[in-house]
Amino acid sequence: MGQMKTKAIILNKRTKICCLIIFFSLTLSPISVNGQVKYNSANELREAEMGVERVARYYLPAYSTKANNNNETRWVQIDLGQVKKIDGIKLLPGVQGWGPASGGFPARFKIEVSDEADFRYSIMYEDYTLKKEFPNPDDEVVTFDSKEVNGRYVRLTATILRDNKLAMTKIMVLSDGLDIAGGCTATESNPGKDSHIELLTRPPRPQGEYVVTNNPGNVMPVETWKPVAYRAQTPLGGVHLSDGLFKKTMENNISYLMNSFTFDQLARNFRVKAGLPVEPLEDRFKNMWFRILPGSEAARFLTGAGNTLRWIENVGLRKEIRM
Repeated sequence: MGQMKTKAIILNKRTKICCLIIFFSLTLSPISVNGQVKYNSANELREAEMGVERVARYYLPAYSTKANNNNETRWVQIDLGQVKKIDGIKLLPGVQGWGPASGGFPARFKIEVSDEADFRYSIMYEDYTLKKEFPNPDDEVVTFDSKEVNGRYVRLTATILRDNKLAMTKIMVLSDGLDIAGGCTATESNPGKDSHIELLTRPPRPQGEYVVTNNPGNVMPVETWKPVAYRAQTPLGGVHLSDGLFKKTMENNISYLMNSFTFDQLARNFRVKAGLPVEPLEDRFKNMWFRILPGSEAARFLTGAGNTLRWIENVGLRKEIRM
């Protein structure tokens, strides 16, 4: 009996030692690089949705015609006034002032060019009626420029719709890089008083039709800046808040800043930019702010924390801002 007890104790110790060795080996083993993300400038542009033509947000009506289902056929066509050379066609999807695109970009369609309004004889410029469904472009401009043809009329025919409608912000017909469809007459297969067919060929917006990602010409030279003389200045410190709404607001702000992100999450995009491997992005951060404005969560924390510490002292927040 005593020998059995001794053996059990020895086995138990061996088991503990074995578990301890396994624990240390797991702790000391480096995380697989394959499970991490490394910086790539092309990926950064793609993830931030830059480097492509995207339709600028539009707060006014745009062309849209509704259908009972996605199997209904709809077409729109543009009369250029006379036969002209055509070397490109751009389809600008429907967008909204905020959030995702408004939808309505056709899943299957064709673009034809003709000298006759009834398209009895026509040239096929692009055909996606038999190919697999055209990917939903969201707000990216769709450009076709593989052919050079001559014609007076351009027709887009949607054979399979999306979202039970056909919607476009604008259609541009290019000749030597210029839009020759501006101001031309546009017609549609199913006229409706609220479809705004005339907006397909409206004049260009002052700053163009695309998202402006870098336009230094719109920035005034620094030498012409005229600083405003403030009537009041925000204190840099030395403020004591008594109980009340303002103090409660600052305390709530501290709670938000301290609990929204960890330091690793705040530093993630900067580590990626520096070429340092990081863990894959958490699902909850796969949103517009993190993709389009990488690093903005760190800026939000630093500006929020810096301003808050002017009004109320907090040891934890000051420690976090100095990390």
